[in-house]
Amino acid sequence: MSALLLAAACQLEVPLAGAIATAHRTEEGIAWDARYVVNVDAVADFQGGRIPLAVPLPPGELLRATPGVTAITEDDRVTALCVEPLALEGRTIRVSFMQPAALGPGRTVPLGAPIAAGITVQIIDAHAKEDLRLDAMRGGTLEPHVGFLAARGIGHDAREEARRLTNAPPIVSRTAVYVRGADVHAAGGLEGRIGSRARERGTVIGVALAFVAVVAALVAAAKKLRRAATLERADALLVQEIQLASERATPPARAASPSVAVPERAASLSASAVSVSAVGPGFPEPAKRLV
Repeated sequence: MSALLLAAACQLEVPLAGAIATAHRTEEGIAWDARYVVNVDAVADFQGGRIPLAVPLPPGELLRATPGVTAITEDDRVTALCVEPLALEGRTIRVSFMQPAALGPGRTVPLGAPIAAGITVQIIDAHAKEDLRLDAMRGGTLEPHVGFLAARGIGHDAREEARRLTNAPPIVSRTAVYVRGADVHAAGGLEGRIGSRARERGTVIGVALAFVAVVAALVAAAKKLRRAATLERADALLVQEIQLASERATPPARAASPSVAVPERAASLSASAVSVSAVGPGFPEPAKRLV
């Protein structure tokens, strides 16, 4: 395509249905591989066009040589892409960028993800096969969710459609980021830390081992308490049996016979009765006393 035709084609904006930018770690910094998915209605008579970026890429980030794609720059920063028809593969336009960055543990750097301008939902992620992850990103009113970050207002259906269009795997173990160009533009760009998956795996393994140790300690404590409770119950039963055996072996105390007090008069009357009864018929009279 001639320069005149290319300039004319780049006046029109390419209608996008979705996009994804994937980060790779390199010796120089971060390599970004981007795939822009064109609206299905614009594929048949695609004559090229311009893909404006939400924010200019960081200083020093450059477009790698891509057939049919030219970078548009302002103040030595890439602000848009001019795309020729030959760059379209099916519905996809593939480009790559190289962002120089000093990466280190805990270091926050500007993320030069080539997010297209507009309201199309796009995905930022790290390559699944590399020891790399995007962590603690800021900007664009991002909200944390389980396994991903998303700009406010991007719902489940929009995320599913973005994954479907870009063939992104629905894996929640990685930190994917769902944004719109308007969100990134309002935030003035994105920042984040580049973390290590190996470190993440080591942390996960450490947490798992700590959890196993805690569970083992709890099980051991439970067994110890159960043994103590069993011994205490056995001691109580033994004491109870000893008390019952002691009670069975001891005879009951006999009740003392009550003493009967005999009045003196009753005793004398009894003696008199004996004397009188002895003088009856057949008994000799007692000798009379001589005076």
